[in-house]
Amino acid sequence: MSKFTAKTIVPFLLLCFTVSAFAVQVPLKYAKYPDGSKSFHPYGSIGLDKTTKPPSGQWKTLRLISEYPVYAFVKIGDKKRLCVLDRQKKNDIFYNRLYFDANGNRDLTDDPVIDGTFQPTDRNQYCRVDFPSVDSTIEVDGKSLPYSFRPDVYTSRLNQLSKKRNIEQNIDRYVRFYLRVNCSYSGEFKVNGQSYRIVLGDRNCSGRFNDRVTFRRDDQITRRRRIFATGDNIFITSGKKIDSFDEQFCSDLLLVNDRLFEVKISTTEGKLTLTPVTENLIALNLPMKVDRIFLFTEDGKHCLNMYRPDKEIKIPKGKYHLLKYTVLRKDEQGDMWCLSAGATTESPLITVGGRGKSVLKFGEPYLPAIEVMELGGRSSRVLLYFNVEGQGKEYLTDLSHISGTQTRIPLSEKKDLGHRPKEPTYKITKAGGEVVARGSFEYG
Repeated sequence: MSKFTAKTIVPFLLLCFTVSAFAVQVPLKYAKYPDGSKSFHPYGSIGLDKTTKPPSGQWKTLRLISEYPVYAFVKIGDKKRLCVLDRQKKNDIFYNRLYFDANGNRDLTDDPVIDGTFQPTDRNQYCRVDFPSVDSTIEVDGKSLPYSFRPDVYTSRLNQLSKKRNIEQNIDRYVRFYLRVNCSYSGEFKVNGQSYRIVLGDRNCSGRFNDRVTFRRDDQITRRRRIFATGDNIFITSGKKIDSFDEQFCSDLLLVNDRLFEVKISTTEGKLTLTPVTENLIALNLPMKVDRIFLFTEDGKHCLNMYRPDKEIKIPKGKYHLLKYTVLRKDEQGDMWCLSAGATTESPLITVGGRGKSVLKFGEPYLPAIEVMELGGRSSRVLLYFNVEGQGKEYLTDLSHISGTQTRIPLSEKKDLGHRPKEPTYKITKAGGEVVARGSFEYG
C-alpha cells in the first residue's frame, strides 16, 4: 500500500481545491420557445433527405392516405428517427399530416399524430403548411433529455405534384421538409464582478448543443472567397435580452474582456464549465476596439471567441486566422451602428509568439472592392459585385443602423432594408469619358 504523509496530502488537497474554486460552473436550464413568441431565439434547422419508398425493416405505421407518402430519417441525439409526411384527407392539395417516431421504438402508432394547417397560398405553385411544435424525449450519450422542434413543409411546384412521375423522381426538388429547432439552454455567470447571460443554440438540429465549429473550404474555387464556419452557436450578453448580434461560435476557448477560459458544454450534466487559462499566454494587439472577434488556429482544430476584449489580449502561442468580428460604434449624431466583417481566403495568418510585437491586421481603413464577372456565351452582359474590405483583406458582411433617429447617413428606401445604408451607385465610362452604363447596386 502506498504511504502518504501529511506533507504530501495537504498540497494535493490544496491543488484539488484550487482547480474547483477557480473553474466557473454555469448551471444550464432547458427552455422550449413559447408559441407565437415574437422575441428573438437561437435558430437552427436541418433539411431532410426524402423518398417515396418505405424504409426497410420492421416498422409499424398507421394506415396512410397519400398515394405517395414521403419518408425521411433524422438523427437527433443518439438515435435515428423516422418521419412520414401524409395527407389528412385524400383530396388535400399537399402534405399536411406528420407521423414522427418520437420515442425511437420503430412504432409510429404509439406517437401523437401531428396535423398542420395550410397557409394562404397560390394554389398553382406555392404552398406552406403550419405545424405545431413537436415535443419529444431524446437520448444524448445514453441520457434522456427533452427536445422540441417545428416541422416546416412547403413546395413551390404545387402543380407538379399531381404528376406521378414527378413525385417519384423529383421528390427532393418539389417538396421541402425541414425541422426548425424550438428550444435552447441558458445560464448565467460572472467574470470580474460583471454578470453575463449565455444561451446555447442547436444550429444543426443534432440535439447536442455542443457541436464545435468547423470550417468549410473549397479548394476547387480559385478566386478570392469568404471563409465560412458551421457548428452550434453560443449567445453571450451582459444585457437582459439576447439578439442576433450576440451570436458566437461553439468553441473550445472563450475570452471575456481580459479573462481566457477553456469551455466545456454538457447538457447531460446540465452545466457549462469555464476553466481559466492563465499559463503560457502571449500578448496580441488589436488595431481597433471590437465588440466580438473570432480567431481559429492554422490547423482549424481550435477556435477562440472573444467578447468585448481589451485592445491587448493574451492568448496561447500559435498561428491564427481571423474568422469574423463585430464592431459597435456611434455616428456623429449619436445613433448606434453595428458593423460585421468576415475573413477571406486572402486574409493573412498571424503568428503569436514570434519575434517582435504581434498585431492582428484588420479593420480601418475600409476600401471599396469591385469584382467584374463576365456571363460568358453570346451575352455581352457582366455582373458587378460591390464589396467593402478592411486592411486584413476581410469583407464587410453587414452594416446596420440599430438605434437612434438622428443619423444623417442616407438609409435604404427599400422594404425591410431601412436599417442599412442607401445602396451605392455606379457609373461605367469609356477611356474617353463617355458614360456607357449607370445604376445602383442591390443588397443580396
